Amino acid sequence: MGLDSRLEKVRKSLSFLDIDALCTLGQDNCYYLSGFYAPLPLLVSPEKAVMMANPLYMEEARSKAMGFEVMPGDVSSLIKVAKSINLRRIGISPESINFGVWQRLSKEAQKVGLSLIAAPGEVEKLRQVKEREEIERLIKAAHMADKAMNYIRSWIEPGMPETKVAWEVEKFLRESGSGSLPFEVMVASGPNSAFPHVLPTDRIIQEGEPIIIDLGARFEEYVSDMSRTFFLGQEDIKFSQIYHTVLEAELASLSAIKKGMSGDKADKSARAIIERKGWGNYFVHGLGHGVGLNVHEEPTLSPISNSTISEGMVFTLEPGVYIGGWGGIRIEDMVLMEGEKLNLLTRTAK
Repeated sequence: MGLDSRLEKVRKSLSFLDIDALCTLGQDNCYYLSGFYAPLPLLVSPEKAVMMANPLYMEEARSKAMGFEVMPGDVSSLIKVAKSINLRRIGISPESINFGVWQRLSKEAQKVGLSLIAAPGEVEKLRQVKEREEIERLIKAAHMADKAMNYIRSWIEPGMPETKVAWEVEKFLRESGSGSLPFEVMVASGPNSAFPHVLPTDRIIQEGEPIIIDLGARFEEYVSDMSRTFFLGQEDIKFSQIYHTVLEAELASLSAIKKGMSGDKADKSARAIIERKGWGNYFVHGLGHGVGLNVHEEPTLSPISNSTISEGMVFTLEPGVYIGGWGGIRIEDMVLMEGEKLNLLTRTAK
């Protein structure tokens, strides 16, 4: 990974943000900047890169964190470090800490003459565009997800509870080499599939109803996310009509989305088709989201998105229709913006 270049990008952003240093928290940002996956606070200034570690992480951090001076302490200790190297304005991502911690840190900073400045999502912005090594890991995570989806498609039968199917998926993924799953496997059958994000229940899967399976894998900290909708038995007319509408919407977005397109226009490329077929009120979420170290990252593709699609971004396309009391249909793939087109990273047959 280009850890040195990532630190340099953070340092270049300091003057633009009018801050002397950036503090970031959370294990994803820690790994992205240092190569050490742990929920430890970091401070990056023009001259220093400091990681605070408690005894639980100290030795491992010193052996794995690249480019950082590892010191004992917690996020509060960064205030003392900042003061000791004559920093005055510290930017910190407000979404990475709770309000109580923000208040405490602000008071501690004021006591020693420092200002704590909100600097939302600066590292997350860098993470949007993936480097080649990141893309390779994401491709491997996507391949793991494909294998699991193909397996469960042939394994699932009527009469199984949703929880049994979900466990079979999880077991297959872990036995196939996935790290900890990025989210709990979703298996939603019949009316349960009308809920876009629902945990598996003991409901028995029946013939003649939609079944949404949403799963993801992890390879060397990078994750995948995909969904398919199955129908056990002979498809009825309603399922077939909605399914092909959702599929048409996804294929349209796959062709329409280009570099430089805004997230809201990308969303519209799929939403317009679902609206034209009369199901617009039942497409209740955005078209997609970025995927990387976290299963939900920037960019976002939704009616209110201000993201801009760039080369090297990896995100999902996941149009869906959800009808209360009947069920839902979602088709979700991961794609990479590469050259002049989107390339599919997940390839399980639809």
